[in-house]
Amino acid sequence: EGGGEEGVRRVVEEVREDETVSKEEALERILKAMEEEKTKISIFGERHKDKLAGEWGIDHVFEIPIMEDIATSGDGGVPYVVQGEEMSGGR
Repeated sequence: EGGGEEGVRRVVEEVREDETVSKEEALERILKAMEEEKTKISIFGERHKDKLAGEWGIDHVFEIPIMEDIATSGDGGVPYVVQGEEMSGGR
């Protein structure tokens, strides 16, 4: 599909608007789009997780794919998937 992060955003909007899409299918479609576009956002910076792992003695650290909008809305206390509903007063 192309478009980098915008392509992923498009898929997110599509699954948000389509009430027939299950949560599992939505997640699968979003992750597939992220993989195809090689979308990577470092919430804590590239080296920060390794530094924290060393300081805390953590042997294994992992990364999960996440879009900046999803992280920001979660940090703000409003899950991204309901953000539009709250802004528009629900469906």
